[in-house]
Amino acid sequence: MAQSLRGADGSPDAGTDCDPPRALDDVDTGTLLSLLGDDYARELLAALSTAPKTAPTLIEECEASKPTVYRRLDALEEAGLVETDTAVDPDGYHCKRFHATVSAVTLSLDECGVAATVDDPADASPAGSH
Repeated sequence: MAQSLRGADGSPDAGTDCDPPRALDDVDTGTLLSLLGDDYARELLAALSTAPKTAPTLIEECEASKPTVYRRLDALEEAGLVETDTAVDPDGYHCKRFHATVSAVTLSLDECGVAATVDDPADASPAGSH
């Protein structure tokens, strides 16, 4: 489901007919832009867009330090852009897997400011279909 996000104060400019803000886990556009402005956060989100992955896999794929990956994953999870589940391997070990909860982020500008629309991967149509 697509959700629209507005600025940090949550209120449209006075005297305009702007839609009231709707939040994805109470994340404002400024926070979203900050996360998407971070190279590591973008790279992690892109890596998770294809399939769920563990942090060690992401550390290797993104060639980033363990603290950097975990800090960005925490921020992405707090913003609702990433979720986790627990996987059990054949040896019985448990590990946390991360997966993206968004398939697209679209920005638009109008008299109300910058708005971000976040699309759920479940809403994405399969490749080649219209």
